[in-house]
Amino acid sequence: MSILVAVQQRVPVDLIGSHLDNVREEFATSAYAQPGRVHERVFQSLQDPGHLLSVCEWRDESELQSYLGPPEERLSDGIGHGTRRIWQLFRLRHVAHMAQRVAVVACAIISGPPVGAGSLAQVGLSRSRQTFQQQAGLVSVELYRLGDAGNRFLSIHGWRSLDDLLAFMAAHGDAINNELHEHEATIERFAGTVAAEFGAASPWEAASSPPWMPRGELS
Repeated sequence: MSILVAVQQRVPVDLIGSHLDNVREEFATSAYAQPGRVHERVFQSLQDPGHLLSVCEWRDESELQSYLGPPEERLSDGIGHGTRRIWQLFRLRHVAHMAQRVAVVACAIISGPPVGAGSLAQVGLSRSRQTFQQQAGLVSVELYRLGDAGNRFLSIHGWRSLDDLLAFMAAHGDAINNELHEHEATIERFAGTVAAEFGAASPWEAASSPPWMPRGELS
């Protein structure tokens, strides 16, 4: 049975170029060097270029554990370029308009109190379905439960352009924040591009040099 994981990582800005070059080189040989890796995307924040979030699928847990190494080594990226946090993902929703291309992603880690986690998940499912059906420029929606606790979630929205994302946040950002506040939830956001990808063809549009965006526009 395949396993999904998210890896959140911060890399010093002066090392981010070489780090991503190493990731792309690894992906280029992954089909035979790491045959258990099914698919992986590395998102790079527009606001903070050293902030990376990877979502990867492996064929089974044993192959993933072998790649990650011993537990005491998993906080490091193995090449001295920063620290990382790793969570198992449990998919709740994944839909996409495959004929369109994703240029920008909006990623969010949503955390709520343990009591009421089920209702928070339902809010995410309901809002993601409504948004996907009605919002122009939205190409894909993914929603995952983050880890075993049940009260943390990862959402990934793929957008046709940064302008589409900014227009959506201007129109609906306050309502989303108010809804999360009602559930005593906090949210950690970033907008980014796909810096590297391994796997089958998808609507994701890789960008090796993402445009800079002023901090705070998506807060």
